[in-house]
Amino acid sequence: MQYHVYYFARRALRVSLLLLVASVVGRSSAFDLVIDGEPVAVVVVPDYPFPSVEYAAEELQHHVRQASGAELPIVREGDLAGDVTPRVYLGSCEATKAAGLDLETLAPDSFRARLTEAGLFIFGDDADGDPLADGVNGTLFGVYDFLEQHLGVRWVWPGALGEVIPARATIRVERWRRDGSPVLGLSTWRIIPRHEHWPDPAAGEAFTRDQAVWKKRMGFTITYDFRPSHNFPDYWVRFGRSNPEFFSLLPDGKRAPLAGDPAGTYVTLCVSEPGLWEQAIRDWETAGRPPVLKVGENDTPGMCTCERCRAWDAPDWRFYTSPYWAGGQVPSRFTRFAAESGLAGDSAAWGGVFRLNNAPSLSDRYARFYARVQEHARELEPDVIVAGYGYANYWRAPKETRLHDQILISFVPPLWYPYTERMSRDARREWDGWRATGARVMFRPNLTHAGHAFPIQYGRPLMRDIRYFHRTGAVGMHFDLLIGSWATQGPTYYALGRAVHRPDLTPEQIMGEYYAAFGPASAAVQHYFDHWRSVGAALDEDAMNLFHYEAGGAGGHRNWVLIADRVFTPEVMAEGRRRLTAAGKAAHGDTKALARVVFLDQGLTHAERVLEALRAHKADRVDEVRLAEAFRRLHDYRLEIQGNGVADLGYLRRHEPASWRELDDEKPTE
Repeated sequence: MQYHVYYFARRALRVSLLLLVASVVGRSSAFDLVIDGEPVAVVVVPDYPFPSVEYAAEELQHHVRQASGAELPIVREGDLAGDVTPRVYLGSCEATKAAGLDLETLAPDSFRARLTEAGLFIFGDDADGDPLADGVNGTLFGVYDFLEQHLGVRWVWPGALGEVIPARATIRVERWRRDGSPVLGLSTWRIIPRHEHWPDPAAGEAFTRDQAVWKKRMGFTITYDFRPSHNFPDYWVRFGRSNPEFFSLLPDGKRAPLAGDPAGTYVTLCVSEPGLWEQAIRDWETAGRPPVLKVGENDTPGMCTCERCRAWDAPDWRFYTSPYWAGGQVPSRFTRFAAESGLAGDSAAWGGVFRLNNAPSLSDRYARFYARVQEHARELEPDVIVAGYGYANYWRAPKETRLHDQILISFVPPLWYPYTERMSRDARREWDGWRATGARVMFRPNLTHAGHAFPIQYGRPLMRDIRYFHRTGAVGMHFDLLIGSWATQGPTYYALGRAVHRPDLTPEQIMGEYYAAFGPASAAVQHYFDHWRSVGAALDEDAMNLFHYEAGGAGGHRNWVLIADRVFTPEVMAEGRRRLTAAGKAAHGDTKALARVVFLDQGLTHAERVLEALRAHKADRVDEVRLAEAFRRLHDYRLEIQGNGVADLGYLRRHEPASWRELDDEKPTE
């Protein structure tokens, strides 16, 4: 078995991955990179460096230049002159080996840094490929650790304006000895580029790259990809005729996709069917028996009503009251997550309504499914891990089924905006329940789909729950989706990224880092975002349910914008505008702080323009001229700000009303 596979199967999932461990020891003399704004050191990379090592050198050079004005030369090791210029060696250089520094025992994505008489060495477990892609980037993470710990660098949002780099004319290292590994084997935040919906697709591509850079700087990485996916979308095409027993028996007696799903992409499975387990294992064998066998159900609630599946369910009174289970009402593909189906579970993330008490839990049947697949697969590969979801109507912990540590559950709790104490309490309880089965658990919320372009804030409760999941054995965290509203939701995004990778920091410390970026306006900016936090805190499930129902069930991740006017009323927006104006006044005299407040102002103005269009769209008697004018104002503003990193304009455009998209042909051009 290869080293990485062995490490993954035996270490990454059976013990908690290492929190970044660092230590500092003494050295007899100082090591200077820059003195009085002049470069005195050189950055050395191997003669044939991996792209991630070259990129690490560029990142070090960039941040030192921004801090001091000095540009450190980057040279290949074979091109070094024979002088005594202080040297920063990055990656697996010959000098690193000659100094007796151990590169052989590095764990994936880990790094070591040593200051010796020969120079400063930063090296790690590296691999070929795009340094911004998921993979091993140990040296790059070592450089980021140096920038954060020694230079005090922070990255509060993507792009140059979000780089917080304290100025210093001299950069001197007195002592440096650090070892680091990722706190988690998997930490990721999904992005779906929508470049075609940007006014200028090139601006969308630049925005996407800036977000990828920010994610890497914050520490997001997939050292081991044990995420389940919706793993059976092609099964209906492959087996619908030959093996109908693989699929759910619906209340109407059919084993078929729901109406509106002709290809069966969202068809649900009969998870108690042994032939299904065997086919999943055959597919895994065809793929070369990777360490993880992924059996995530398709993106739909569980639906099979056959006697064998029902015998696997724990008792739940809602089976006798549910419109689906008791009433035989079969939804379409488009209503499978709707409140009325009795299928979706207790979550706004699956349809816009918070409490669905008519949805029974199918967790025991899915837990047994995972256990049966693993039991059969381990006859072929004893160390195989089986990964599946705790999702939809099986997100709650099983009541009767025990698992073990070769089962990994991707836990998708119903966390949504507003992030209430009840949501947090329920998520922790069910998380603990899944862990009590003996399974390994990964945190996988859909939470960050919410909010569209608006200033929703829930960073503090999210940080508290992330710290809790860390303390109680999380093996990974995977967030869906980064919608990129940086100028309005920035504190929440920063809180998430920082808490995932630095659970040793308190929420107060993390929020303090964000607000410190605004210099003399830090208190005023905090006051501004406290307003948006209080807006969310004043909302409860009943109020949100009313908004959802009055918007025709909107408010889920695909159409959140349609309830925005109910949350962000004119009075709420006016108070936000007043506080942001005060922050602008406080920032005067500090160029960088003022530029960052202007960035927030662009986010708020953009939200105001979206609200104008939304109100025109929702008017009792739609005035086509008014709607076109509101959309034109919104589009013109997006042309103005599209290069500023304010928001993912392509994503937002994709999730706005179709009637707005119909105006695309009429919108002005640059």
